[in-house]
Amino acid sequence: MTHRVLYLLCLLLTLMGGCHHQPLNNCHISGELAGLSHDTLLLWGADHLYPHIDTIPVVDGRFQADIPIDTLAEAVLYTPDGRQHPLYLERGAQLRITGSTDSLTVSGSVNDSIYALLRSAEALKADTAQLRTLVLGYLRRHPAEASSVYVIRHFYASGTAIQDAAADEALRELAPLMRDYPLIARLDDYTGKYTSITVGRNIPTFALPDTAGVVTNRFTYPEQPILLHFWASWSPESRAQARALRPLYEAQQKIRQKENRLALVGVSLDSDRHEWFTAIHADTLRWAQLCNFRSWDTDLVQRLGISELPYNILINDRGIIRGINLTPEEIEQELKAIREEYAEQKRNSRARR
Repeated sequence: MTHRVLYLLCLLLTLMGGCHHQPLNNCHISGELAGLSHDTLLLWGADHLYPHIDTIPVVDGRFQADIPIDTLAEAVLYTPDGRQHPLYLERGAQLRITGSTDSLTVSGSVNDSIYALLRSAEALKADTAQLRTLVLGYLRRHPAEASSVYVIRHFYASGTAIQDAAADEALRELAPLMRDYPLIARLDDYTGKYTSITVGRNIPTFALPDTAGVVTNRFTYPEQPILLHFWASWSPESRAQARALRPLYEAQQKIRQKENRLALVGVSLDSDRHEWFTAIHADTLRWAQLCNFRSWDTDLVQRLGISELPYNILINDRGIIRGINLTPEEIEQELKAIREEYAEQKRNSRARR
């Protein structure tokens, strides 16, 4: 009986050990830093994808840890001297940390490219023009990686040599799917980016419910140009403009290629649901209609600085503003230019292959 109990205990411990070292759901961190003996490292989650604080014990200068993680997330590693180091955690990744607390290198996953950039930037920090070229080159090579979020925040929102006014240029290099990343969405808090909405700038992120209560944002219409039309049931001028868009909408519905088809999206400043619905049906507005019933206090309205109706904004598939308060004829002209640019991009992409 005693042997059977011991066997079961050993089996249980083996299974527990196997579960503990299961690599598929963990990011494994190991390393050795000069100057550390018996200390503690602090790992702080820098975004909502890893909202934790973990401690990593250092023994004889060496350390290792398995961090449970579901997807790529940004973290910050704090060393005992108070220095901060960016760290990207990825499911199944093997990260290796070496060097010293004042000159630390992380290898593994996207950390390889970002630390190479930081080393190159350190050598160019006195030359703003070359530094900007270096950073933009990184963003063009990594438009859809979470590491680009850190790069933009580090070089454009932290008071470094590159001026904040250049942030627009950097943001345009990001893939559309990155535009709603929390840290990018908050970048305007640092730069005041949206204080003046003009052609060439990026549209602020938005998320508003439609008539069925389903939250809609720009990525509901991937690879499509979008016309945002701001109106209200109590504004005769804006309702007239909406009705004038019906022929444009019907013509766009006949276009088979989605990337060439304009998505019309109405954004209402109504505060009464019944009046909003009544106006939609009375004016036969068949395209998407959004409203949160906060009227002029709607976040998107305030960030765009809209102070009168009607108002419309045309954006391309990357969220860049191509026109403001356009007539249907001007919208058609700008759509033609957008389609030509899109076709040119596809040709260049095929040529590079």
